[in-house]
Order: sequence, then C-alpha cells, then structure tokens
Amino acid sequence: MNWKCDFCASENLAGVTACHNCRAWKCPSCGIHNRDTAPVCMGCSFSELCPLVLDSVDTGKTETLRAPLEITQAWLKAFAGEDAQFASSPQFKLLRNGDNQWMLEPVARAKNPTFLNGSDPGEDPVALNDGDTLSIGSRKGNPDRMKIRVTLTAPASLPESLPPKLDDLPPIID
Repeated sequence: MNWKCDFCASENLAGVTACHNCRAWKCPSCGIHNRDTAPVCMGCSFSELCPLVLDSVDTGKTETLRAPLEITQAWLKAFAGEDAQFASSPQFKLLRNGDNQWMLEPVARAKNPTFLNGSDPGEDPVALNDGDTLSIGSRKGNPDRMKIRVTLTAPASLPESLPPKLDDLPPIID
C-alpha cells in the first residue's frame, strides 16, 4: 500500500522507506518518519544508521543519505550534472542489507551500466566501502562519466537535547 509523507504530503510507493520528494526517512526501529536532516530518530533516538555521503566530482555537490534511494536520471541531473543524460530511470539503487550495510544494486535494464570503481559490479547487490567511486560507463568501452565518490561516516551521536519520548513524560494530573 502506498503511503503519504508526513512532511510534504507526497505519495510514495509501498516498500520505499524514504520520501521521493523531501527524503524524509522511516526509522527501522520504531517506524516514525523523520526529516532527512535528522541525525537520529526523533521518536526513539535510534542512531545505528551510518549515513552515506555522495560527492559529485563534476558539480562539487554533496548529498547525505540516511535511507535507501532509487537513483533516477532526474535525480542525477540535479546532483551530478549534464552527463546524467546517459543515465536511465532508474539507473541504480542505494539500499541497506539486513546488517544496515550500504549496498549498490545495479539495474540490468539501464541503457548504460553503473560502474563501481571503474568495473561492472554484476547483477547482484554489492557492498559499498568508504572511498568507492560510482560512475556510468559504456558498453562500448567509452570512458566512465559522472563520477560520484562514496563516503561512509560513523553513526550520528545523539544531539545535546532530544525531545522527550511520550513514555518519559510525567503523567498529567487533573
């Protein structure tokens, strides 16, 4: 069943854990939706997720992901520049496995393959490592385009002050 984002009211596909419009993310621990900039879940303080930082070599733009994302041509145009014309929709997926490790899932029907560190990663999801480079290649052997550097950062520490959880509030006395 599709769901509506609590923050921007966009309709999102069932099974997707981040809003396609504002990238609010769903906590894997309690299920509450959080703004994309929230370093920890505002509902339960969950902070086990290691953010994935993407840096576009061509544009200098940086994006921090805390939830899985299907990378489309439109997203790449806004983030990585004009070489996104060689991308498909979707081009690849960035997701987490059961251990919350970031994975690259290539899309077999993409018109040009997604490369990991200059090589075709194959059809199965592959683990991403700090310092990896994603790019779009060519089945004809042309040079890689649209290089995106991967940085894996440590899970966020808790902010100085979190809003209290409902269970931690004193009871209301009438």
